[in-house]
Amino acid sequence: EYFTAFENVVGQVGGRPHWGKMHDLDASVLRTRYPHFDDFLRIRKECDPAGTFTNTYLDRVLGSV
Repeated sequence: EYFTAFENVVGQVGGRPHWGKMHDLDASVLRTRYPHFDDFLRIRKECDPAGTFTNTYLDRVLGSV
């Protein structure tokens, strides 16, 4: 409940979560907050085309490979 309220307030002013902190945001929201999000995904795909180094958390915040 606290994190959701905080995310809403911070999101209204363009804030982005720290990658090492808890948050409930997913790839669709994070893409709007990080201007080079798709650039990172392209490099991720080049470096790990089979998705060997992914997990449930990364699937949520980056999207599945």
